[in-house]
Amino acid sequence: MIIIVRRMVMKMSHGHAVLPPFATMFIKSFILSLVVAYIIILIVTPIFLKLSLKLAGVNPAGGPPADRK
Repeated sequence: MIIIVRRMVMKMSHGHAVLPPFATMFIKSFILSLVVAYIIILIVTPIFLKLSLKLAGVNPAGGPPADRK
């Protein structure tokens, strides 16, 4: 993705763009992607887990099933 952006910037500036080194751009982008992915996983995983357990008929709150006492 960074390679595509660098090419587009160079094309738009007719080769006169001053860009930071590739490694700097890559590492910053990589770290940002990891942080965002971690946050999304923390938010989305419990929702999907609750839905899948509900579809399987498992009580996600724990305890005995409703039909047995």
